[in-house]
Amino acid sequence: MKTITLHSTKYNGEPHWRWQAQLLAEGPDGWVCYHPPGIAIMTWAGEWRATHHSLYHFWPDRWYNVVRAYSPAESRPLFYCNIMTPPIRDGEGLCWRDLDLDVICRPDGSVEVMDEAEFAANAEKYGYPSEMRAQAQAAVVMLVDFIHRREPPFELDLSLGELLERWGLNQEPVSA
Repeated sequence: MKTITLHSTKYNGEPHWRWQAQLLAEGPDGWVCYHPPGIAIMTWAGEWRATHHSLYHFWPDRWYNVVRAYSPAESRPLFYCNIMTPPIRDGEGLCWRDLDLDVICRPDGSVEVMDEAEFAANAEKYGYPSEMRAQAQAAVVMLVDFIHRREPPFELDLSLGELLERWGLNQEPVSA
């Protein structure tokens, strides 16, 4: 499996997140990436270590990504959806601009839209174009609908073991 870099910036170009992941699938419909617990993730606030097995879904024409994250304490996944510009495949991996909004689907199936005030403040501060604001807000509506209908990849009953077996991965965390 190939290792690539996933990196995001804020709208103004400031670094936001940067980490390595295994590229599991790549094609015209998008990319699927994975990282185990323990990998180093660089953020605007410094480095931290991932605590979850995480499977990332990216699409070249969608204004979001979907992260399926399994905590050691939960048998069902948490879905973390980042609202962002469509990713670009560059020489290192995938890059995109983070647009602040997030949609979370917890293991119990409850859904929450996060960071709406941050989105509104940054849209004003950085002058997000009206089309970008509309795309971001439409992505939130679309994700909530997909989650409620359990559209793939929002299958809540897929266990970590089943997921790892499907992709030929092991359960070992990365040691620091």
